[in-house]
Amino acid sequence: MRRLFDKTPLVITAQVAGGLISDLAGNNSPHLANPEAPAPLAAKTPGKDATPVFDAKEAKDNFAFTILPNLYEEAISAGRSHTEAMAQLRILVPEPMDFTFFRHGNTTALVVKDAEKSRITVAFDGNGEFGDIVDNLKVWGKPHPLGGKTHSGFSDAIMSVDGSKRTLINRVQDQVTLYANDITGDDANSHRSSVDLHLTGFSRGGVLATAAAAQCLAQGFPPENSNMKLSGLHTFGSPPLGDQEFIRNFEQAAHQHNISHWRVIGGKDSMPFHITEDAGYRPRAILYAHPGNSAYILPGGDGSIDNSEQVTVLINPSKKELDAATRKLPNQEWHDFSAYDRLLDKAQQGKENLLADKTPNFAKPAQTEAQERFRMDFAP
Repeated sequence: MRRLFDKTPLVITAQVAGGLISDLAGNNSPHLANPEAPAPLAAKTPGKDATPVFDAKEAKDNFAFTILPNLYEEAISAGRSHTEAMAQLRILVPEPMDFTFFRHGNTTALVVKDAEKSRITVAFDGNGEFGDIVDNLKVWGKPHPLGGKTHSGFSDAIMSVDGSKRTLINRVQDQVTLYANDITGDDANSHRSSVDLHLTGFSRGGVLATAAAAQCLAQGFPPENSNMKLSGLHTFGSPPLGDQEFIRNFEQAAHQHNISHWRVIGGKDSMPFHITEDAGYRPRAILYAHPGNSAYILPGGDGSIDNSEQVTVLINPSKKELDAATRKLPNQEWHDFSAYDRLLDKAQQGKENLLADKTPNFAKPAQTEAQERFRMDFAP
């Protein structure tokens, strides 16, 4: 029996924490994303951007945080306290950024405050525990406040409650509000009247980020006329969340609130196609789909990431276009932190990374050794 979702291998590298920037290949393809010019291909469904432009730097800025919730879970599973895990992870989150984690059951959320950029990032954990696999298997639909139905396991994960009867998404919202007030209320930052909120995650973390965005839209968070705005949602190798009715309503709400929503898929990663029509999944009663703009990052040359100096980014391709572009790619492990990290590096051109520009030592051997010591410290 084929597993519905494979356990994502954790591969920590200096690049994941913020590495060197590679060049974006020049190409005349109408689907190639170029950060200097809009892509001419319009989105294919209502509610998506009219002329979507994929910003590889913004995507990498979000991706850099996606591994941290899993590392926090490793620490807790190894018997470390919250304080001990925070201290160990401090080396991966540069000053003056502030951050904290919330853990409900087998689900972990990271909330990061970057006062210098008036930005708050929330990242959710990918597959890493047995409870995650159980959640993945709860594929039956559950009515959503936006309308339509969503995957029960994923929706329930962000709505799980703690001992105080607070849901995970509510605790995240409380922390986001606190951080936003810190940013806009500080005298030194009083000129910053608005804070940008970004949600992100890899694999399971990506679909949880989408579920969190949907819940925020349903609850009216952040409130209108508040000091923050839900600005972006970036997911990486994410499985689908809801049925067509939910997708329609989510996209309309996201479009109305001007949320930039990108799904990034590396190479021939099959994870995004689970429980979808493209995968021939049955029964159709629980067939799901994806909202948002899609960006497929494909290596050139022989299709190997390491041997490829150029990448192509396909924006919202049709199934026929995608099949033609990926037909000759090798059948390697695409659903992997390291693979996505290297593809995103190659999809950038002369732009500093959100973490790398603050922590140049991340790319140096000493920092790599520190990260390896971190992993060894949490080994059982």
